[in-house]
Amino acid sequence: MAIMRKRELKYDKIRKAVPTGLYIYYANILVCLHLKITCYIGLSINKAFICIICLNLLQ
Repeated sequence: MAIMRKRELKYDKIRKAVPTGLYIYYANILVCLHLKITCYIGLSINKAFICIICLNLLQ
């Protein structure tokens, strides 16, 4: 019972973190398009950062 509760809490955290990360990611794309600057490096770093957050929550 306690194990399931812990797992539920982890997935709840991920559900909250992922939409925020995606919002930040897409907001950055919009900013890049608006400024017409190649921001591929910044976006890939941001994507990697989101993945790291998700992996940390899964542990």
